[in-house]
Amino acid sequence: MTEYFGEVISTYTDADAQADGVLINTGDYFVEANGRPVNRVTASVWHEVIDPEKGCASVTRTKETGDRFIALMDRLMATAKADRDWLILDGGRFWLIPNEVNGYTLMYPSDY
Repeated sequence: MTEYFGEVISTYTDADAQADGVLINTGDYFVEANGRPVNRVTASVWHEVIDPEKGCASVTRTKETGDRFIALMDRLMATAKADRDWLILDGGRFWLIPNEVNGYTLMYPSDY
């Protein structure tokens, strides 16, 4: 790729996205899809669906938010349609896409 585009001058890593609050680590909830952990969720999904009471103020990781995440994934996986390595969920409302930490990230298409 460098022969076409040159040297990489900047990267935005998974760690950067977590530090900025763009991605939420959900790896400790042990949810899997197609043999891969669903170990990241975008902040917009987290704040709108998993922990809407808090708004965007902070990320609350409690048993309750973990239970909501697990229940959401159970419901969404029943609707999963494969598109190569991606999974399209709930008629396209959500996507699960492979991430750089060997898992999936749950997101809205607008988060991509």
